[in-house]
Amino acid sequence: MYRVSILLTVFAVCIANGNVLPESRISFPTGDIINGQEAEPHSAPYIVSLKTSSHFCAGSIISENLVLTAAHCLENKKFDVVAGLHNRQNQTGAAVRKALLSQSRKHSLYNGGVGPYDIGLIKIDPPFKFNATVNKIQLPPAGKNHSGEGTLFGWGKVKRASLPNNLQTVDTLIIEYSECKKDLPSGAPIHPTNICSNSNKNNGTGISACNGGPLVQYGKGGKAQLVGIVSWGYVPCGAKNQPSVYTHTSAHIDWINKNANL
Repeated sequence: MYRVSILLTVFAVCIANGNVLPESRISFPTGDIINGQEAEPHSAPYIVSLKTSSHFCAGSIISENLVLTAAHCLENKKFDVVAGLHNRQNQTGAAVRKALLSQSRKHSLYNGGVGPYDIGLIKIDPPFKFNATVNKIQLPPAGKNHSGEGTLFGWGKVKRASLPNNLQTVDTLIIEYSECKKDLPSGAPIHPTNICSNSNKNNGTGISACNGGPLVQYGKGGKAQLVGIVSWGYVPCGAKNQPSVYTHTSAHIDWINKNANL
């Protein structure tokens, strides 16, 4: 039987006292990319680390002064937005900005916890100066359907028992809402504004977002487009037949545009 578990400590979900949790539960992502590999340094110049004393969430730069992230990442009362990182513990040459939370926004339909409309905008100050290691990502057209292969970026574990500091990446298959709903347990809090990635690419080898950050696809000229924002999933991370769930960016373009002038 599945049960909901909203865990507040970011590393307690996939690993508990060094052991994989014995049952599957819904949770926020936890800093892991299961069965991924280290990314090329600065291959995702749009990704940012949200930090208090340590990294707790990722986000994506969409303009000089705005970062798009999950609404559940806006629960902290004070944090920094750090761009231009590869090793999340080494901020040498990074661009560190304060999150102006009084001018940031969560989607008004987000009810907290695990569920739909898990999207938020962070205003930063001063604005980023774009260069080779800090730059924005392209947003998709409103209502665009995504399928095929996507690429996930984030900081965290490449396997359930290791915790590298360098940016990780993994390729995964994107699945649309209707297919994802069939693959999830009955009653899972999935919504038409979600999109998913398949955990069973490569002949059943588990692949998981588990807090990867942005899910992207590459278009003409190799430009990345933001397909989804990691929202929630079942643990243990990378469990067979349990997709990772994202907020589908294209379903929220009107909301983003409406709130872009924070």
